[in-house]
Amino acid sequence: MALATEVNPSTVYVNHEFAANLTGQREAPPVDTQANGHTILVQNMPQNETVQYFVNVTEIQGKTQGHIHSAAEGENSPIVVTLFKFDSPQNEIYKKVTLPLPLVC
Repeated sequence: MALATEVNPSTVYVNHEFAANLTGQREAPPVDTQANGHTILVQNMPQNETVQYFVNVTEIQGKTQGHIHSAAEGENSPIVVTLFKFDSPQNEIYKKVTLPLPLVC
């Protein structure tokens, strides 16, 4: 990590970036689909009061929402955060949104 000389040494910020590949095999239970995507979540510094997310999904049919579950890999669980909802089904998804923290409902 490089810091500019003007930065106060007592103020150091860490970039919290989380990325995930989205495939049917990562669903619980796994599904056979050509749909795939990628998402990145980044906490906005320095106060960590919001998180920005980017999601891009292709080869998907008739989707109306995106959300996050909180469970161990391979297990299903309730939705803890809704990222987006569409009024009409979508076949391609590209979203860039800023959400307030904490995300967990």
